[in-house]
Amino acid sequence: MNRFAVLVPVFLLLVIVPSTRAQDLVRKLDETVSAMVAAKHFNGAVLVTKGETVLLRKGYGTAVFEWNIPVTPETRFRIGSVTKQFTAAMILRLMEHGRLELDVPFRKYIPDYPSSHADQVTIHQLLTHTSGIPSYTELPGFMRAEARREYPPDSMFARIAPLPLVFEPGSAWSYNNSGYFILGAVIERITGMSYDRALRAMLLDPLGLRASGYEHNGDVIPDFANGYIRLPVGVRRAAWLDTSVPYAAGMMYSTVDDLVHWTRALHAGQVFASTETLMKMITPYMENYGYGLSIHEQEAGEKRVRVIEHGGGIFGFRSALWYLPEEEYTIAVLDNTEGHAGGVATTIFRVLHGLEPEFPKPSIANAVHRIIEEEGLDVVARRYAAMRTEEAETWNFEEQELNSLGYIYLQDGRTDAALRVFKLNVDAYPASWNVYDSYGEALAAAGRKDEAITQYRKALEINPASTSAKQALARLGVTVEEVKITVSEEVLDRHVGRYQLAPNFILAITREGTQLYAQATGQQKIEIHPSSEQHFYLTVVDARITFDQDGEKPSPGLTLHQGGRDMPATRIQ
Repeated sequence: MNRFAVLVPVFLLLVIVPSTRAQDLVRKLDETVSAMVAAKHFNGAVLVTKGETVLLRKGYGTAVFEWNIPVTPETRFRIGSVTKQFTAAMILRLMEHGRLELDVPFRKYIPDYPSSHADQVTIHQLLTHTSGIPSYTELPGFMRAEARREYPPDSMFARIAPLPLVFEPGSAWSYNNSGYFILGAVIERITGMSYDRALRAMLLDPLGLRASGYEHNGDVIPDFANGYIRLPVGVRRAAWLDTSVPYAAGMMYSTVDDLVHWTRALHAGQVFASTETLMKMITPYMENYGYGLSIHEQEAGEKRVRVIEHGGGIFGFRSALWYLPEEEYTIAVLDNTEGHAGGVATTIFRVLHGLEPEFPKPSIANAVHRIIEEEGLDVVARRYAAMRTEEAETWNFEEQELNSLGYIYLQDGRTDAALRVFKLNVDAYPASWNVYDSYGEALAAAGRKDEAITQYRKALEINPASTSAKQALARLGVTVEEVKITVSEEVLDRHVGRYQLAPNFILAITREGTQLYAQATGQQKIEIHPSSEQHFYLTVVDARITFDQDGEKPSPGLTLHQGGRDMPATRIQ
């Protein structure tokens, strides 16, 4: 007898709401998603329910472009990091069976883990992304160079265990796939089953989630969508990766139907033996993250609505799964072109609350690609500069847009076009270390070694913590000396204060000795390090801070540079 098969299978009776008002809502939802499909922001399946009532259940676009096979609600997609809530649920079920404790170091369950980290990091910290163990997906070049090789748990442990902790366990938060990879191994050690067999025995079969599973290389999965990358023109098959790499952090597949059934079963108390266990899972700990779920409030006009959700991204696929407990809305969005699944969920949320949808702006990469292909490289810089001035509200000019296009050209062997695109980004974002790093990579590919070295040095000048720039310079035969910048306490004191980034969102800068700290509203205090008297960088996340200068007076403001965005803040204290 399966010792875990104690759950009641959930067969949900979903009905279509008949009222005229509800039909208007259904039409509005469909029109909104269709507009995002037409703008090439989305290609996939959507299911929106309120309780047991279906508001929208539909496939949009193409599941297999090679054969023009359409997406349907029954199409199966990779769900990426939405997998994490299933991994967390299995850990909690093992806890309920008395086979696991949350507040003990994971050494208890993986005694041969080759690092003292196993004696310092608890299961709770693995679940909440507060372990401090480096995330393997963030290691420089890992997903580009190593994701195609097989990484069983022992091999992954050998890869990440020697690396130093990013921070003291429990002291900070940083999204971390290594933690959930380790949790997968914990499940295997305790149950004596492979992760996928444990998943099926503990959750999928008992709950009747027949269209969901764990993908293995070579599996033939019925109704499975291929994964693609949306290009400025058409699509391209996504890069292949070994399914052992995402593992318990992100290698499941599912359908919108199964994800909604799963969500409703979870919150209806069908997964755990007690409500207390569910509350452990959906309690917001650091950074509003629970166990495999994010718990936060979303603005809906004049009110704020609690949302329990998680998104996922894996080569060729994006996913979003939202649950609004007070209103019983569930939103499942699956995409197979690396589209805006989270943006679709957000837009659906707005429509459900009577707000006008906000559509993402089209990428400037689309326009730049068209100019290069139709008008040539000689005119692209002039045309791009004109668009930044005259069409600033039309296009998405964020840093990553051109960066992605540059890498497409680089992968296609069109180094001349890649160089031109990366140079446009350097000129547009001269304060970003990442644009210099990318430009350096293209220069190195073109055999222009000295120029590549110059760009990588510029990246390090802006962000001395950049591991990728250091490693690239080492490959080019350049030894980088670690230079520690010191700033006087008098200058540091000018930066100390409270800066308003947005209403109800403050960035507090404090000093302890010669160390400055930054702490955003509702977040942990983290160290910031100087690259000059004015410029500081973070090591926990890829972000920088530039303080405004006003002689010897306190800094009147600052700019937070993160994710390709420059976010100014004014001193309020």
